[in-house]
Amino acid sequence: MLCSSHFALYAAAFALLGMGGGLAISGFTSGASLTVPRHEQGAAAGMIAACIGVGSLIGSLSGTFLYRVRPEAPFGLLALLLLLLTVYVYTSRQIRRPKDETAASIIS
Repeated sequence: MLCSSHFALYAAAFALLGMGGGLAISGFTSGASLTVPRHEQGAAAGMIAACIGVGSLIGSLSGTFLYRVRPEAPFGLLALLLLLLTVYVYTSRQIRRPKDETAASIIS
């Protein structure tokens, strides 16, 4: 998407983005709710749903601003954020080693 000016490529990229986002949201919600004790699962799912909504709002506003500055800027910023998040996930001991047995039983 970043390097093309063809409408068909944009349409295909947005179709894949929409399908991936739709599938990922249910995975995020269920994954988060399964890592907490049973009595906290509803609260965890609700918090994830709220974060998705707030993230969509902030992402749209900041993406629109960055696009006006330079059309490639939102995509470059996203690539940088994903790189930083990937480094954090792979270097964090807390994420890689669950503290309680509920999370450990889900992972194994």
